[in-house]
Amino acid sequence: MEEQKLEIEFTADVPEMDMVEISFDEDDEGYTTADEAREHFENIVDAVDKQKLRALAQQLVIDIDKDREERRPQDEKYAEALRLTGLGEPAPGGLGIDGGSTVTHPIMVQSCVDFSSRVMREIFPANGPVKSKILGEQDHEKIKKAQRVAELMRWQTTEQMSEFRPLLGQALTQVGLIGVHYVKMYWSDRFKRPVVEDVPLDYVFTPITTSTFDSAERITHVLRLTDRDIKERYGVDVSVASNFDEVTETQLEIDKIEGADRSSFTEDGLKELYEVSCYLDIEGDDAPYLITIDPSSLKVLSLYRNWKPDDALKVRLDWIVELPCLPWRGAYPVGLVHFIGDLARCATGSLRALLDSAAIQNIPSFLTLKGGPTGQSIDIRPGQSTQIDAGAVTDDIKKYAMPLPFPGPSPVLANLLDYVVKQAKETVDVGLDRVADGNPNAPVGTTLALIEQGAVVFSEIHHRMHHAMGRLLGILYRINHFWVDEEVLELWNTGLDVKPEDFDGPVDVIPVSEPHIFSEAQRFAQVQALMQRAAATPALYDQRKVEERFLEQLKIPAGDVLQPMPGSEDLDPVSENVAATMGRPFVALPKQDHIGHIKVHMAFVKSPVLMSPSVRPIALPAIVQNILQHISQLYLTQAHEAVVKADELMEGVVIDDTDAQTMLILNTQAQIEQALAPIMPEVQALVQEAEQYKQQPGVQNPMLEIEQLKGQMRLELEKFKQEAENQRATIEMQMREKMNSDDNQTAMRLAIAESMTGDRYAVSTGGGINPGV
Repeated sequence: MEEQKLEIEFTADVPEMDMVEISFDEDDEGYTTADEAREHFENIVDAVDKQKLRALAQQLVIDIDKDREERRPQDEKYAEALRLTGLGEPAPGGLGIDGGSTVTHPIMVQSCVDFSSRVMREIFPANGPVKSKILGEQDHEKIKKAQRVAELMRWQTTEQMSEFRPLLGQALTQVGLIGVHYVKMYWSDRFKRPVVEDVPLDYVFTPITTSTFDSAERITHVLRLTDRDIKERYGVDVSVASNFDEVTETQLEIDKIEGADRSSFTEDGLKELYEVSCYLDIEGDDAPYLITIDPSSLKVLSLYRNWKPDDALKVRLDWIVELPCLPWRGAYPVGLVHFIGDLARCATGSLRALLDSAAIQNIPSFLTLKGGPTGQSIDIRPGQSTQIDAGAVTDDIKKYAMPLPFPGPSPVLANLLDYVVKQAKETVDVGLDRVADGNPNAPVGTTLALIEQGAVVFSEIHHRMHHAMGRLLGILYRINHFWVDEEVLELWNTGLDVKPEDFDGPVDVIPVSEPHIFSEAQRFAQVQALMQRAAATPALYDQRKVEERFLEQLKIPAGDVLQPMPGSEDLDPVSENVAATMGRPFVALPKQDHIGHIKVHMAFVKSPVLMSPSVRPIALPAIVQNILQHISQLYLTQAHEAVVKADELMEGVVIDDTDAQTMLILNTQAQIEQALAPIMPEVQALVQEAEQYKQQPGVQNPMLEIEQLKGQMRLELEKFKQEAENQRATIEMQMREKMNSDDNQTAMRLAIAESMTGDRYAVSTGGGINPGV
């Protein structure tokens, strides 16, 4: 066939349409700029009457001191929990004798570390704790916006706020120990970025009548700052007397663990301030505010509005997030010290008693006869020789001194220690270790159910940690919304294509953790179940995605081991021709030069050298299919471009006019048909030739054959596994039935013998189907 020249030029005419005037009211956009946010959240302390502020501060300090005194038992409980760890000084307990053991059983520390590690791994993985969530109907712009927001916040949580992950890990150890800890996040004008701050339990006070932390009428955060910190935060020089004359018991225990000297803090001028989140009547109505007070002078250092600028209801904003372990009655959750505090004391006491008894048994003690006029006091130390005075008639030292018998470590005490430790571990056990002791041949669904049932307690804790992490990310999103502008983004220099408007919704962010998935064992079981179902019904699953899910769980990048997915590579037409000859898949992409690809493909199939008879049966079907794809993509892209260009020309009217769109598409289609008409007979001939090659045996795409073979092998493997499991179960049941029959016959013989002789035989039958029956 004579070669045809393919030239296509599209000049889609724009039909005449009525003009519609569209206006936008900037006040209706609902976006609060960074300048507006700064004005709303500015420090208004200088705008309020000083006498009124002093009266408010005086009443607040009285209330806070009362809150602090009422929470003193909680501080003592926290200090007791720290002592039980033995990290500072030896935990209390033991015989109290000179030289007695002071070792502390590590059950409390072990449980705290295990709790923190499991939670941290789920809520803050190495690649960041953030993923995006789109509220409402999804579209292309929302998806791109969500991706930009999530990418920036991942950078913030992993790189910009380098203190985030360490502080969160520190907080989680205390959550496990005492039951609750707090994390604070706020915008820092000094650093021009969000800042994360650790807030221990003994630094937070709420009224005794509070039922939950978030519903507290008054939340006080005790700030301990240096003079420099105070000046940088509030711009003032404050003369505050040191408040560390009455150091809390918790702080004393922390100092022992850290090896710190409290006097040095006093010399450095560390000051104590109260930052209170409460409702105040400042601007004519009762509204939430953040107020910072110097309790010694009653001076108010700062006063901030604590609601969103556009919030008519003035709902209080949260900046401190509670990390709870197990909620109980009242404002404070409970933790390991409440669960296993007594068991930890018992374990430490039992361990010390065992060591002390072993030491006493190996150090000899004697009773001696009094000899001579005054007698002798003997102090025998290991490795030393001591002379003994005896009477004149004593000729044998064995007659003079008698060693005291000490039985040594008691097996009963050792068993008690094992029992106590076992009970403590079962109390805090997440149940995952039980899976390893189960049947390795059990169905995946059964294993997954065992994991979820065994870890039901930890699952609920994980839910609460997931929720708390979501609230922290919500605060970060809010900070970005109100304080990040173009100047800040330029200062950060992240290289990300993000704009301040991206934080104006309707995109939300959520933790990357899943509230219903809390362990790697659970994920492996889920992936295994997915692979079994995909192998059983391959037509219903995307096998590549299943394999990628499996590799993701193994922490192996799919791109390193899997062949490129068709369409993932933007190949030039020559590379596509070569891929066709090698049996590698490829597809036409929307942004490719479709006309150029078609020209190169048509020239390639006509070459008697490049398309030899041995290559043609393999390459031609793939090339013809790609030509047809380019024709379809040409129609798709040209029709869309015609509508978009017309819409831009008509200032946004075409998109809403269905008739106009139809006319544009039909016009574009006619031009494409006219341009492709010269080569369509040749394309049709190639299609028929390719169909003949597809029907011939031995010319199927090698990659397709390999995938089909893999699927068949998976099916055969699963079939073999199931048959082996059924055979094993049948043999096991037969053996148990035989054992049960033998046991019944033995029991019958024993009963007959006992009835004939009148004796009882200390013999029991074994493990048939119903052992012990």
